[in-house]
This record gives sequence, structure tokens and C-alpha cells, in this order.
Amino acid sequence: LGAASGFAQGGLFQMCSSAGGLAAGDLTGDGRPDIACNGEGGVSVYPNLGGLRFGDPVVLAGFGVVTAVADFDHDGDSDVIADGGPVVFFNEAGSLPKAQGRRSAGPQDQAVAVGDLDGDGVLDIVAAATGGAQTYLGRADGTFGSVFQMTDVASIYPPVLGDSDGDGRLDLIVSYPEPAGRIGIARNDGTGRFGEPITYATGPYPAFAEAVDLNRDGKPDIVARIAGGVSVLINDGQGRFPSHIDHDLGDMRAMVTGDLDGDGMPDIVVTGPDGVFVLRNRGDGTFSPDAALQPGGLVVTLVDLNGDGRAEIALGGLGDVVVHLNNGDGTFGDLAAVVGRRPELRDDPLDPVGVLAGDLNHDGRADLVAFYRTSNGMNAVRTYFSDGTGTLWRGDIYALAPSPGEMLFGDLNDDGRPDIVLPGR
Repeated sequence: LGAASGFAQGGLFQMCSSAGGLAAGDLTGDGRPDIACNGEGGVSVYPNLGGLRFGDPVVLAGFGVVTAVADFDHDGDSDVIADGGPVVFFNEAGSLPKAQGRRSAGPQDQAVAVGDLDGDGVLDIVAAATGGAQTYLGRADGTFGSVFQMTDVASIYPPVLGDSDGDGRLDLIVSYPEPAGRIGIARNDGTGRFGEPITYATGPYPAFAEAVDLNRDGKPDIVARIAGGVSVLINDGQGRFPSHIDHDLGDMRAMVTGDLDGDGMPDIVVTGPDGVFVLRNRGDGTFSPDAALQPGGLVVTLVDLNGDGRAEIALGGLGDVVVHLNNGDGTFGDLAAVVGRRPELRDDPLDPVGVLAGDLNHDGRADLVAFYRTSNGMNAVRTYFSDGTGTLWRGDIYALAPSPGEMLFGDLNDDGRPDIVLPGR
């Protein structure tokens, strides 16, 4: 894997057989990233033996979807968190995590967020579900003490943590996907308890929200995907969001924020079948939408492919990767040349459903990896190598078993190059 010119087919392992969560981290204390994922028996950890060899899995539990790897008990070892409870498996002295998870008696959790909610320097957990949300306060020894139930905070989308009012405490931001859309802000009282959420209007059916400072006042504002566009809610400085501005952008599939013109303020990029829309930040929290760029895509990432310090817009769509080149001022003109044989795998692959950026061949340039689903039920990954001028060269395509979930990078064989990890059957 991660060779200078491509990826070895030997990197296809029969592991992570259930579609779902995937995370990587050093769970055995040997400096090599191990893989935690969902297998036939539940949450499983595959120890990295070096040289692209992985040991037999340690099955931790029969429930939950792997969410993240983090040090919950401050012992310097990475632990594993899974939803469906949530469950945390604690790692002791570099040994694989023990099944010390705790499953809640509340609703089946759909998504979790992790952060220090009570200011004690220990990670806590917020788990959201359609029936409500719960907080789990971590202790220094890695156990969890108080559990607070919040029936008024319910959402199928991942919760967002952010200090909405500048008091140094992480508040909870949730989306209510309803025709009369709402965003809820539940204030943290400093002990990890959240008050009843105060709701603010958005456009219809808000989905994934992002907390980001749009006007450089030090307070997080909110950008939310809605049906047909995005809603922008500006923080009034007191943690309130009294109004929203909706941008009607048609059939939108993906959204990302980032500074495209070098003014230090995040712009918004939205993509879908109707094209790519760039909303230029005016500096006061309002946005000027540029004309739609064609073609659009289903997934998007921002990456500097030509080394000028400005991000290009890389899309997955139209059966291939498409890159809109930044003119240097946040406007976009030419499409990057993508050369080499087009992706083929038995049946032609459908549109990519995931695009990641990273230096794949250790030449100091950002490259791309696209994850495809094909019309015959197979899946594939294709590499795209940058030459530093904005041109991408199509690399090899690798067939995968059906139903992988997330995709991530990690140096699995200590050669300084990122390898690709996906779960599959």
C-alpha cells in the first residue's frame, strides 16, 4: 500500500465484514495504527502486526457502530467508542480494549459527539436519537458518572458542539428536520447539563449543520443544509440566532466551508446535480452567490492541487472526479485536466460517493482518492495523482467487496505514506 506509483492489491483484507463504522488508532501501544470496525460478531479490533499484516480480531461486543478512537481515561492509550449505547471500550496499558462499555437504558442512539462538557479536562459524550439525547460525563479513570436525559433534544442527524454564547462552555446544537425547519441550541450550565433547547427558524428540513465563525467576531455562526439550499444563521454575540438567510440552490447533495479567496473568512461551497454554487463571504456574515459552476457533483472536498495557497473544488460526479481550478481570488474558471484511462470495473462505475485528499505518493503534493459504487453492486476505489500544476493523473482502480461504509487514510506499514482503509464484506 501507499507505493510511489500506486497501491498494492495485497492491501485487501477480509475484515470489517459489516457495513458501518470504521476508525483507526494505535490501540496496542506499538506506534502502529490498528483498525476498529464492525465485524460479524460486533465491534472488533484488528491489531496491526506491521508489514501490512493484521492479527486475529478481538471482538468487543455484539452491538454498536464504531464512531471514533480517543483517549477517554487520560492514560495515554486510545480507547474505542461505539454508538448504540453509547459504548466505550477502555484500553489498558496498550492491551486491546476490554469490553467495559456501558449501554444506556435510553433510546437507541443514532449519533454521538465528544467534548469536555463540564470543564474538568476529561472527554464526555453526547448521544442523540429520535427519542431524545443523553450526556455521559467522563471521569478521570475512564468511567462515566452522571447520565442526563434530554427528551426535548431529538434528531436523526449528528449533534454539534460549540460555544454559542462565549462563556467557555460547549453548547449543544441540533437540527429538527421538519417542514418549518428549526435549529435548537441547548445551553450548557457548566456541569454538563443542557437546558431546554431554544429553537430558531431555518429553511425547511435542516439536515447537517456546521458551527463556524462567519464574521470573525469570535462567536460560532451556523450553516445548515436545508431542502433546496442552505440556511445561514448569524450569532448576535449572545448566543442567539434571531434570523436566517436562505439561499435557494436547487437539488443540493453536499456542502463544505472554507476560505477560497484568502481573506481569512470561510466561504460556502454547495454541490448537486444543478451545479456547484460558491457563496462568497462578504465579511459581515452575508454571502454573495456566484453563478453556478458546471458540472456539479454528489460529494465535494476543498484541496490545493497547484500549490498557490488557494483551494480548488474537487467533486465526485459524472462517473469521474472533476476539479474546478481556483483563479487565486476565489473565482473559478478552468477545469483541471484529468488524464488517463477512465474508470471501468465490469460495469461502468456510478458517481463517486466519497472523495478524500492526501499526499499518496510522498511527493509533497495533495492527491485524491474517490470511492465508487458500481451498477452491478460492486465497489471500487480509484487514486488520482497530482503533478502540482492542477492536472490529475488517474491511477489504478481497486475492486472491493460490496457494502463498505466510511473511508479513511492511515500509514499502516510505517513507510511514511498514507494507505486506504475501508470496511467491506
